[in-house]
Amino acid sequence: MATRTPTRKGSGRRRVSKSKSKTRKAQRTRGRRLAALGEVMRRSLGRQSNDVWGLLLIVVAVLATLAFFDRAGPFGNGFDTATRFLFGVWRYALPLVLVAVGLTLIVGKPRGGARRMLIGGVTTFLGTLALFHLLTGAVALRASIELVEQRGGAVGALIAFPLRRILGTWGAFVVLAATVGAGVLILTQTSVRELFLGIGAMIRSLSRWARSVRLEKPSPPAAATPSPPPVIQPRGKHRKPKSAPKPAPPKEKKPKPAVKTPVVRTIDLSESDYKLPPLSLLDQGTGTEISRRHLEETARQLEDTLLQHGVDAQLTKIVPGPTVTR
Repeated sequence: MATRTPTRKGSGRRRVSKSKSKTRKAQRTRGRRLAALGEVMRRSLGRQSNDVWGLLLIVVAVLATLAFFDRAGPFGNGFDTATRFLFGVWRYALPLVLVAVGLTLIVGKPRGGARRMLIGGVTTFLGTLALFHLLTGAVALRASIELVEQRGGAVGALIAFPLRRILGTWGAFVVLAATVGAGVLILTQTSVRELFLGIGAMIRSLSRWARSVRLEKPSPPAAATPSPPPVIQPRGKHRKPKSAPKPAPPKEKKPKPAVKTPVVRTIDLSESDYKLPPLSLLDQGTGTEISRRHLEETARQLEDTLLQHGVDAQLTKIVPGPTVTR
């Protein structure tokens, strides 16, 4: 019985799977080494581990601020270029976030340690970054790098633009606002129930203050009626008052000249040999319907073209109309 031998061998797939397994093993070993290094630092430093991490974050924040003013040398130039591409305008908020987390680690002594502060800070920063990029137009990264750098950078574009394409503007806004709220709750170690209770207590205190101000508001004083000024008569001879000038007679309005209507001359073609052209010279229309997908693709191309010329515009309504072909 004849047997069929396979023409393709599976060596290529085996090599790919072996390379993937090697990269995974390398990543695992790196993660274990970093975890072991962190554990060694934690054991050696003891209670001062939070202080060391806080000082490190503050130093990085100071270097970032100096880089923005071109006072950190080549390192500052590279840092400024990288942060401008990654975070755009939001890079100026990076030193404030680093200083806030560093001071919290040094002064606050959080129970969860640096890991919780890092997760909360990163979540809040990325949420506000993507929300800022969404509110400023959600420009795609491939459209224009300059426009992306003037907004939320590459990170904001990679988060906000796909969310707006999938969920729309309002859906993406809700998701990003919830992300920012979750980051703040992680930073402050506050539950959702405690948050609503705090908001309710704040509203009640504001209403009490408004009532007290309304009750203590003094009544306005009654306005005093001014007395008429005394009339002083001069002594001596009195001159007769001058008579008022007589009003000028009204000017007669000149009649406007009549507008001459143009005379339209018509030519009678019934007595001549001229004949109208036949209707067969005109071609009938195809009567095809315009595809909605084609209109959306044309609108997307128009938005991309405007973005390349520095105009951030968004089409809100598409109305098909007549086209002219040259």
